[in-house]
Amino acid sequence: MKKLLFIVVAFLTTNCFAGSADMFALDEQSLEQEFESLNALENFVVGNNLLSLTDIKQGNLFDLSAINTNSMGATSSEEFVFQWEGFLWGFLCCPVGFFVIAVNKNKDYDQKLSFWIGVAAGTFINLIYYVAAGGY
Repeated sequence: MKKLLFIVVAFLTTNCFAGSADMFALDEQSLEQEFESLNALENFVVGNNLLSLTDIKQGNLFDLSAINTNSMGATSSEEFVFQWEGFLWGFLCCPVGFFVIAVNKNKDYDQKLSFWIGVAAGTFINLIYYVAAGGY
């Protein structure tokens, strides 16, 4: 019975996360168009002694309108930055981590959210282990 339950859960989980084949379809022409502006930016940076993105933005040295600079490591204060410290407190030592991270006023939003992500991940893994070990 345990094996049957495990197989059913594994099958349903696989089907829930598996998408259609269209999800992985690749349009090479649009991909090349996307990379044209990045290749031009790369050539500009290499040709100008490896300028940083901040230098390029501040000096208006290159037209960045066709490039999404949010995914280039330039983070603003509104973006979430994953914190391993908070995650590990939530994942490995949730009860103590609650007092160290979650209710601590000196910790920022990113650490607190990372803590709760760690709690959720630890709970999920423990739940799978509990069911697989036959503890239900």
